[in-house]
Amino acid sequence: MNTYQLTFQDMWLLQAIHVSDFSGQAAELERIIGIADGLDHAIPTFAEFNNAIYNLRQAGLLVQNGGSLRMTGSANTLLEKFAALPYPKQREAIRLQLRIDLLKDYDPDVLTAPEVFMPHDLYSDAVQAYTRRYMQRYVH
Repeated sequence: MNTYQLTFQDMWLLQAIHVSDFSGQAAELERIIGIADGLDHAIPTFAEFNNAIYNLRQAGLLVQNGGSLRMTGSANTLLEKFAALPYPKQREAIRLQLRIDLLKDYDPDVLTAPEVFMPHDLYSDAVQAYTRRYMQRYVH
């Protein structure tokens, strides 16, 4: 029996990783954060990010190679199946296909994964780099 449960937020971050992984290279954290913000108008919390990475790896949708993440063939097939849909509808279609329940008591600040993919200081540095770059580019 699995000790993890995929969440709707996991699918959001899977989409962000998929979009940022368009070149076939491992996606950079700052880019994943920026794309997640673009997809859902929110920056994932440290806990959301680490929980999602753990859950997606356990579900066979991501593999970790050292410090980098790669989508599996199963993840690519799943996302390509719904590629014609806008991202919010794509996420809902994936949720229904994978039978992911919407969690009523979901707290994006609670770390539930038994292991951390990205230490808090490195994650915070990437968020700060993204927000600095965003502020310089779009806010005057």
